[in-house]
Amino acid sequence: MPLFVVMKERESPDIHETMAAQHGAAATRQVRADLKWRKQRALVDKRVWQQDDRRVVTSRATPDTWHRRVMIATLASRGVASHGTAGRLHDLDGFNWFDEVHITLRYHQRRHHHSGAVTHVSRVLEPVDQLVVHGIPTVILPVCLIQLANGGSDTFIKALEGSMRDGINPAWIRQVAARYDRPSLPGTRRLVRALDERVDSTLPRSWFQRLAARLLAEVGIRTVDEYPIYDGRRLLAQLDLAIPELRIGIECQSWHWHATPADQQRDLLRKRRLRRLGWDITDCWWSDIDGMDDLIDTLRTVIAERSERL
Repeated sequence: MPLFVVMKERESPDIHETMAAQHGAAATRQVRADLKWRKQRALVDKRVWQQDDRRVVTSRATPDTWHRRVMIATLASRGVASHGTAGRLHDLDGFNWFDEVHITLRYHQRRHHHSGAVTHVSRVLEPVDQLVVHGIPTVILPVCLIQLANGGSDTFIKALEGSMRDGINPAWIRQVAARYDRPSLPGTRRLVRALDERVDSTLPRSWFQRLAARLLAEVGIRTVDEYPIYDGRRLLAQLDLAIPELRIGIECQSWHWHATPADQQRDLLRKRRLRRLGWDITDCWWSDIDGMDDLIDTLRTVIAERSERL
């Protein structure tokens, strides 16, 4: 009679798999679930691992990256990546090269500080406000935007607009902001005001007139307001600002018309049709008000190229 041996599968990955998923780092509490303290000490003594914090070990085979530093800080403190650190993890505009490590702890949890991180404590943060990004526990995107807006600068504006272009739901931001609304957190109301401007408002006509005047003065080309474009007999678009002889259009974008994936898909198809008719379209968003030079430089390049070609 044949003998069948049933092998029981491991219910959880071993510590080496855990470290591989955590940028080469593991908390001692995670190690203890798989190895005894003596084995951990032996791996450190043999220089296979190193003790980066009394609560964290790391593999010497993994490079010392920014992501690993953030991972170590979250494991050591039992906190979550937040503020600008979360902005970089969420790939928000303006935070690609953010190098600091910010960690937020919940008010009622036991506090462990890590020397390599700036530590914040929140009375509002809940487990539902965090998720894992690139293997690292991180605050959700609306909480990150609130924290950035609470910092007092306008860097959160670019991050907000970028996340909206990526399809974040404004209703989700408002819902989280309402829960976080406290006199001690003015960033919630700053964020909601900025959101309202982009979802419910359009750029003022006077700004377009100023932009048109600058273009006229600098490049000597006449611009036309509300220029209609037809595809056969059908009105395809009415551009906010146009240079008809060069087929250049400038469109004022409002999140009221571009907030949902369906809106964005419709806008994309419309732009493709305009391109097939030979038009080059440049978008203008609210953030361009505070930095028109970049928009104007873009338009100058397009004007120069089309002037040579047409």
